[in-house]
Amino acid sequence: MISKKIILSVATIAIIYSGCQDKEVVSTEEPVEVKKVETTVDKVVNNQINNVEPTVEKVKEVTEEVIKAVATPDAKVLYVKCAGCHGANGEKVALGKSKIIKGWDSLKITNAINGYKDGTYGGTMKGLMKSQVISLNDKEIELLSKYISAF
Repeated sequence: MISKKIILSVATIAIIYSGCQDKEVVSTEEPVEVKKVETTVDKVVNNQINNVEPTVEKVKEVTEEVIKAVATPDAKVLYVKCAGCHGANGEKVALGKSKIIKGWDSLKITNAINGYKDGTYGGTMKGLMKSQVISLNDKEIELLSKYISAF
């Protein structure tokens, strides 16, 4: 993948190079045919200029893929902050006060998370859990519930 630095370097070379083109000189002498010889620098610059547009398109495509990947939550990643208290497989009594969530079905987990989120569920850890789940959207809750129910 071509980095922004390369694209900017090529653009800079192209701008500098455009100011270095042959200038027409007025002379009283007999006109001499001047042929411009394409140098290695000319070839590189022309090649890079011709590749800029496809490169920009490729950067746009990759950027869209990255945004899509970041925007699509992964249940395992979502569970990381739960695992600190509930255990890697939901096998722990979180902070010695919660129920073990391993073995719960998806609907029970969804209801619990939504209840913590709106303040209608939970015991002594209600406030702590609300702060943990408040930022989850419906899709993330669904993914997390399915993931935990598979333990």
